[in-house]
Amino acid sequence: MRGIKPLIFFHIIVNLGMKKCLVLLFVILSSIWVDAQRLSENFNPKILWFAQVDQAMSTPAGKIIVISDASFANGVSSTRIARFNADGSLDPTFDVGFGPRNYDPTVLPSIASAIASSDNKLLVCGNFQGFNGRTSHGIARLNIDGSVDTSFSSWVPQDSPVTAVAYQSTGKIIVCYGTPEISKLMRLNSDGTPDNSFEIISINGYVSTLAVLPDDMLLAGGSFSDFGGPAEPHNLVQSGANGPFDNTFN
Repeated sequence: MRGIKPLIFFHIIVNLGMKKCLVLLFVILSSIWVDAQRLSENFNPKILWFAQVDQAMSTPAGKIIVISDASFANGVSSTRIARFNADGSLDPTFDVGFGPRNYDPTVLPSIASAIASSDNKLLVCGNFQGFNGRTSHGIARLNIDGSVDTSFSSWVPQDSPVTAVAYQSTGKIIVCYGTPEISKLMRLNSDGTPDNSFEIISINGYVSTLAVLPDDMLLAGGSFSDFGGPAEPHNLVQSGANGPFDNTFN
């Protein structure tokens, strides 16, 4: 029996020819790949069709956080951030209330990004001056049920949107805030107060993403040509764990 299958394949190659066999193999593998990439019919979240989803992230519990510019998800008010179960149904145990707000009604509030902490709380940042009725300049921390964590206080300057956020292994928080023309990179303690041991970096542009390396050094990406150092980095730079520009990264 062991020799039958190789014999069958040999006859196929002889009868069809090597070129046709390769084409047949390609078709078979392609059909397998297409089937693997097919959208799951069981996952069906309902966000307003004209809304833009800016970020989606999974939680340790297997749920999905979605950041968008929508005010409704699955027919329920979600105010730009919602949590879904694995099947796409809305998780009713997560409620951010009024969500992000600006005191100036002409400026629409927005959430730029979110990141989960080790204790399953959610740090959100963006262009807002309050979150669910509590003053929060550009950054707020949410409990697992979506309520505002009142033990966290935002020390980011008022009217300074936070464009990017990241956690270091120490639990301290790197934030970038400012305008498209000038930004600053600073570090907060776990309660939101400024960490004065971090050298604040001035940037002549916009930082849209931050990443923390295994040694707690930082990568910052965006649109800028000066990142607080003597060199002239463009759009992607590395800095030390405590802030100084790393001119060895090029």
